[in-house]
Amino acid sequence: MAGHSVPRHGAQVVQRAARLLRELATRPRTGWRLSDLAERCALDRATAHRLLQALVEERLVRQRRSDRHYFCGPMLFELGLALPDYAELQSLLKPALATLARTLRGVALFYLRSGIDAVCMARADSIAVPGLSVEVGSRRLMVTTAGGMAMLVGLDAGSRMAVLRANMEELVSGGEERRLAVLRMYRRSRRWRAGVNLADIVPGIHAFALPLCDGERRPWGALGITTAANALHATETAHVLACLKDSVSALLAGCPPAFPLSFSGPTARAAGARSP
Repeated sequence: MAGHSVPRHGAQVVQRAARLLRELATRPRTGWRLSDLAERCALDRATAHRLLQALVEERLVRQRRSDRHYFCGPMLFELGLALPDYAELQSLLKPALATLARTLRGVALFYLRSGIDAVCMARADSIAVPGLSVEVGSRRLMVTTAGGMAMLVGLDAGSRMAVLRANMEELVSGGEERRLAVLRMYRRSRRWRAGVNLADIVPGIHAFALPLCDGERRPWGALGITTAANALHATETAHVLACLKDSVSALLAGCPPAFPLSFSGPTARAAGARSP
């Protein structure tokens, strides 16, 4: 019924506010200046300021007094407490990621898919990996992390190309060299049917990940390991992915009902690939 539809202007306000919140989540430590955030979200300063002030009043956003930078607000954390399945999954992941990190001598990460982004849900370290900036809560374009790439290559062809196009459009400011590096990782990952990053994004860092899918084989999460390139060589890719598969299998039984786990990873044919 027309009386139950959301007015176009009201829907636009919600969409703009959500875009602001998503961008704020990409810089949890440094925050955003108003001018930079407005430009990033394709808003004029006045509109961005008006929306941010309303979000501050609702505690969805906070503004640091020292430099006036904007950050995600405490209300977002409080609202997240109403999602017990996510908290249960995080608890389940802690020992699994700790074991994986020790086994493969690196940093184990678990990602959730969020639109065209990948969000880090859990992390466990066994060694320091210089240059790794992903923390719990970090939001990255899917094509810039092994976990995101694992989910991307697990999508059906239409969805995969739509996400890839959207990601590549967001990478325009990164320059041609970065775009070429992402495409190199994408092609390699498609061969393996897994996320395989061989120092493509950050020099000296290798990362590997497998997608986790729902009952209809749609990727919703990814389990991965990141380590220094001299700790895990490209020739060990098959071994690393086998270890990841074992870790995924160990998660199957205890996964909360909201996250129907199934495995989608390298086939025997893909595991025979050796080209970096």
